[in-house]
Amino acid sequence: MSISLPPRPPDVEHRPPLEQDALIGEARRRARRRRLRSLVGILAALLGTLWLYSLLGGGGADSGSAFQSDSSSLDAAPLRALPEELSFNADGAIWLLRRDGSATRLVDHVYRTLDDGSLRSVRTIYGVEWSPDGSKLLAFRESASPALVLVNGRGRVGPKIASGASIGRWSPNGAHIAFVRRTPGAGYAIFVASNDGGSATRVAGFGQLQQGSFSWSPDSTRIVYAGRGDTGLFIADATGQDPPRPVRIATGGNLEPGIGVAEAQWSPDGSLIAFRGGGHVFVVRPDGTDLHRIADGYVYGLAWSPDSLSLAFAGAVGPATFGNVTVVGRDGTTHRRIAHCTCTLRGPGFSPSIAWSSDGSRLTYVGERGNVVGTVRANGLDATPVLAGNWDPSWPLWRPGHHA
Repeated sequence: MSISLPPRPPDVEHRPPLEQDALIGEARRRARRRRLRSLVGILAALLGTLWLYSLLGGGGADSGSAFQSDSSSLDAAPLRALPEELSFNADGAIWLLRRDGSATRLVDHVYRTLDDGSLRSVRTIYGVEWSPDGSKLLAFRESASPALVLVNGRGRVGPKIASGASIGRWSPNGAHIAFVRRTPGAGYAIFVASNDGGSATRVAGFGQLQQGSFSWSPDSTRIVYAGRGDTGLFIADATGQDPPRPVRIATGGNLEPGIGVAEAQWSPDGSLIAFRGGGHVFVVRPDGTDLHRIADGYVYGLAWSPDSLSLAFAGAVGPATFGNVTVVGRDGTTHRRIAHCTCTLRGPGFSPSIAWSSDGSRLTYVGERGNVVGTVRANGLDATPVLAGNWDPSWPLWRPGHHA
């Protein structure tokens, strides 16, 4: 405990009387202002304590009841309208950012008060991916029974898509959802289910996946994933009728044997697959031809632009660049660092760090200090922090088709 001495009074020993009186009066006014600020602080703390006590039910008769978090609305003021609505995870809840910058909580973090008055988290929830039409959000529910669930546009949770799964992706046509499920002792496997969670079929066997990264082909018939063995890149039939096949990559492109592919993303036009491994980013055609190394560095969060002409990612590209958002042309040209970010893989499973809006006009990312959601154009201009606060946001997702 530290004790602060009172402020030293002004030195008035050799000053004229009028100046002495003025200084003494100013010192008294400052003391009154300090006392007033202290009183305001005490009243604010008291009101906060009473509010929290009422919220928790006083730890008495209402102990054991569940309630939802009731944080105040987040303040956001973008410099210009967003191209689409934007969701992100923060404080165990899902927030939705409107185009005008207003933020509302779509799904709450649910707590329960115990008999001793302490809190226990009953349910935290993370947005994973919006459906192609933007009507539903695939989300991970972390609770006593963790599962992938659907959230409608009004924030209602349900139905359950897959128990024990945390990584999920909508097919581009919206008819199916692919997800990764881990079985202790067996490893990870990819399953495909109908968009309501029914009729799940295993399409990639246990023990084949590397870190659970996968991506749909744009025609919704195949899935590319990072796996073990061969070149590390595999394509699975989405129906599960045919076994996965390795992508036989032709020599060239400085691809070292056994580099260990860690992430794979199919381009929206279907012509290329981007993957990373061995400290490099590569693109290759689905038949294994035309391999090119387009960037060097330990990066993550590969994201194709909607027109398939550029690839964005986060991480270290070159010396002293960790935490940058970088955009590079599909042929390795127009290499440009456009923003600084934390871009950590927070949240369930394989969390994307950055995302393109549907029209390709802007990217979103978690800002450099870890508590800012920002957007920026692919050329690095018009960087706009759309939300700031101590909310530890992660996993920003554009909502397709919702422009109002």
